[in-house]
Amino acid sequence: MNSATSRAIAFFAIGSFTPSFGGPDADPAPITGSFTQAGGALGAVSFSVTSASPPAPTALALFGVALAGLGCAARARRAG
Repeated sequence: MNSATSRAIAFFAIGSFTPSFGGPDADPAPITGSFTQAGGALGAVSFSVTSASPPAPTALALFGVALAGLGCAARARRAG
C-alpha cells in the first residue's frame, strides 16, 4: 500500500438563484467543489466548495452611488 497516494474528485454545478424577498428574476448561480483524500485509503478526506451568487440589487445601487460620488469629487478637484 502506497501511503503517498492522493485522490481528488472535482465537480461543477449551476442552478438558479432566486431571492427569497421576491426580487428580480432568477439568475445563474454556479457552485464548484472538490473532495480530496491524501495518504491512501485511511488518509484524511477534505471537502471544499465555492458558491458564487449574483450581487444583491442594493449592493449594485450602493456601488453606483459610490462611483457617482467619486466622479463628482474628481470633477470638483479639477475645477478647483
